Formats: sequence, structure tokens, C-alpha cells
Amino acid sequence: PVLILQTMKSTKDFHGYITFTTGSPTVTRTDKENLLALKNKISTGSVIKTNKKSISTIGIKKLGLFSVLPKSKVKIASLTNKTLHLSLHKGTLILKINKKVYNDIKVYTPNSIIKVTGTTFSVSYLNNKTKVSLTHGKLNINNRKTSKDILLEKGKKVTVIANTFTQEKVTQKDVEHIQLIEEMPKLENYEKLNKTIIKEKVKKIKSILKRQTLKKEIKSTQLTLQGLRKKYNRLDIITDFHGKVYKGIILTRGKSFILLTPKGKISIPKDNIKNISH
Repeated sequence: PVLILQTMKSTKDFHGYITFTTGSPTVTRTDKENLLALKNKISTGSVIKTNKKSISTIGIKKLGLFSVLPKSKVKIASLTNKTLHLSLHKGTLILKINKKVYNDIKVYTPNSIIKVTGTTFSVSYLNNKTKVSLTHGKLNINNRKTSKDILLEKGKKVTVIANTFTQEKVTQKDVEHIQLIEEMPKLENYEKLNKTIIKEKVKKIKSILKRQTLKKEIKSTQLTLQGLRKKYNRLDIITDFHGKVYKGIILTRGKSFILLTPKGKISIPKDNIKNISH
């Protein structure tokens, strides 16, 4: 279970606002679940859930932004003029926090507490592991099992599992992943948001996510025909009009087919394809 900490009452409650949304994310308040929409208010107690094709970004006055990535669930445990507490049950958040504007900013996962100052980072929780990658600023990370803290500095990432911390350098993939937050509309542009702006943002963000997914497929797959068949439970065979045969996994279809092969990703023009078999 995720621990939700109660905070002292503040002189003024704050609202966050949805500055970007795509797919069909939902918000639950007082046990009532609704689809999220642009410019919806988000406050203490709100629970945001995303499916595999949805993303939501919340802007908070003076604070900055945080994005809820696909297949995630997060509760706004406290949002006031002095505190922001997020409880990440599963999935991934990317945060861009302005410098020293809030007194108490924390992200909770079932096994960690991330204490935040001005910084840009991502945090994910899956399979009993918390992973934090940091590109700007510093973070204090607490292991809830041992109560031990570490200081994470920019350019580093840490995995928290059981009673251990494992630190290493962030990769280019981590940096690209976190940079997604830079594409999100800021709350300062709240009144300027319209369908045209959102459509352009959605197109650009989907392009970024598509590139990241393809890179992940190439890296994570055991690049042998046997490994490809085992992972995808199939093997695609493309024959062109010159009789050349390509074996692998079709990742995307369109004017060109992207095929993942033991030698990497290749592009085959649709007009050159004579036959596809499995």
C-alpha cells in the first residue's frame, strides 16, 4: 500500500490545471471518475490514471509542471500554497519544478520518498522498483524500508529496490525521455491554449514517443531471429520484387515498412514489397 501523508492546513488551497492531455486519461474525485479535459482543475485528493495511449500534464502556479505518462496512476495527496505531495502508485512521472518556490515538495512511491527542490527529473515505480533519473538540480531520496537517505546529483540516476540504492549515470535515452516535459504547455500560456496548439503539441509528442519506443524495441530485443520469434510470437518475412527476402518483425506500416531484424531496424518502401508471410 502507498502511504498518504496528511499535512497541516494551509491558509490557501491551490489548484493545478490540465495544460495538455491526449488519449483518455481519467481523474477520480470523491469516488467519481471522469475523463480529463484541457483546463480541468486538479486539487488535493484527485487521482489521475492514464492508459497505454494517454498522457496528462498538470501546471501549478509558480511551481512548474508534471506529466503523467502512459499506464500510470498518481494521487495528489496534498496541494496547497506550501506543499505538493504526489503518491505514485505505478507508472512514470516527469517533473519540472521551479527553484525554491514551495516549502515542501515530495513524491512518494511504495518504497521511496523523493524530496524535491528546483529540478527536472523522472520517477517511475514498477515491479517493486523505484527509478529516478535527474538532469537538473539535486534530489534527496529516502529508502522507506531502511530510512536511509542519499543525495542524487544531476546527471545521475538511482534504482531503489528492497533495502538497496544503485546509482549510475543517466543515458542519452534517459535525457531524451525527460526532455518530453519541455514540449508541454506551461501554465503561463494557459489562456492561449486552443485546439490548434494542442493538435501541434500532440503530433510532436507522439513523434518523440514513437522514436523512443523504436529505440527501446531495438535495444531490449535479443537480436537473433530466434530471439525475435520468441519475444513477438511470430516472424515476418518480406519478399521484394527483386526476390530479396527480409526476416524480422514489422514495427510500423505506411509508405515504408519499418522492420526490426538481427542487424537492426531497416526501412522498406511499400511499393517495393511483393509479398508478406509469417
